[in-house]
Amino acid sequence: MADVLAEAGVVGVEEFVLGSSWSCRDDISSDMCVACHMWGDRNDPLRGVAKVKLSKTSPGVLGILVLFVSAKLELLGLTSSVPADRTDARVDYILSGKELIKKEMKVQHAPGAIPESTEPAKPPECKNDLEQTPSPIPVSPPCVSESEILNAVMNCSETSVRVPLFLHPPSFSLVSWNCRKLCNESCTEQQALDWEELYKEFSKHDVVVLQEVPDRANSRIQKFVEKLCYFGGNWDWHESRPVGPSRGGEKHVLMCKRPIEVLSVSTAPPRFDHAPGTFKLKIPGFRGPVMITSVHFPPASTSEGGRRNTQMKDFTESYVTSELYRIGTPFTKKGASDAEMPFSMHIIAGDFNASRNEMLRDGLVNNGSWYFMIGEFPTTSTKARDNVIVSRDSLTSVFMSAGVMRMRRIATSASWGISDHCPVVADFRLACDFEDGSR
Repeated sequence: MADVLAEAGVVGVEEFVLGSSWSCRDDISSDMCVACHMWGDRNDPLRGVAKVKLSKTSPGVLGILVLFVSAKLELLGLTSSVPADRTDARVDYILSGKELIKKEMKVQHAPGAIPESTEPAKPPECKNDLEQTPSPIPVSPPCVSESEILNAVMNCSETSVRVPLFLHPPSFSLVSWNCRKLCNESCTEQQALDWEELYKEFSKHDVVVLQEVPDRANSRIQKFVEKLCYFGGNWDWHESRPVGPSRGGEKHVLMCKRPIEVLSVSTAPPRFDHAPGTFKLKIPGFRGPVMITSVHFPPASTSEGGRRNTQMKDFTESYVTSELYRIGTPFTKKGASDAEMPFSMHIIAGDFNASRNEMLRDGLVNNGSWYFMIGEFPTTSTKARDNVIVSRDSLTSVFMSAGVMRMRRIATSASWGISDHCPVVADFRLACDFEDGSR
């Protein structure tokens, strides 16, 4: 166990297991607080905690509970093997460990039983090389050291752990950007520096959607993703089907930082010039999938303005009325309730080639169904063209805010820049009243 804890970043294992009374620090993380309360009394750990509750628990809390169970088993002189990094494996490990702990503690506290040793049990000899180098258990980094946390669990009662004042509900941030063909390979030295700065800034967020990506740009996309990983996190990318009037068409690309997952991708019918791409995401803490659609409607020039208006109105209305556009997820809370499905938040982000006022004035987007997150703020050198709109039912369960990431160098006919659009960013945080995310 000492080796496992050491590889997981735990120091001072003996003190960790054998420490004396401990009180919860004010800056303890929410995951640690939840895990401590789920663990409960050291003489009756995990009381009332069953499979259903554990299955709904966040990965960070499960990882901490795995550490608790492993250390307690070691303290009781029992052996255990590290579970796989999957929710079902961790849940099974915690529940089976709970039963072993309960059974062993009954034996050790039975009349005439030999008192429990105050020394940590010596780990048994490993039978093969694989057992000698167990994989570390990934857990969310806490605000306090792991040694303090196990010390708390092993040596304090439920009433001695202070509950932090503030909740920290699940959240994520989204960046949307028309990348103007994603020209991040053949560029000048100054443009290369701008790209590096952009990668670093984007890596601070959780989801990135790009518009105007050429069909044959996979090497450029891969470079983008590698740079995001370099600056922070493990990133994956997914794309829509390329469609468009230009040669080869263009596609929408979504990049997400783990543990966020993309469950499925759908591309709108080809009657749209740059068919919107819809991505169904699983975001930890959000009960239902989060739907994110990337759009790029035609510009409002004399020849194409009619197409922009027709296509925007067509898509935003079809999305509300047809589940084919939303990959089978209900659009409203009532629809979710009727279908006995969790509610999903729906987000459309990208280059609308129109300002909020234009879209509302011309009836291109139904204000009763959609909420505009960005007002009349320029996203190009002079005009408001990009936005983020959200299903109105989401406003009752999610706090949200958005803005424009203004760039000093924007491409125009008279100046250079890595794109003629500024990115827009939106932040979403569950408006929960309780630790399980309910309202």
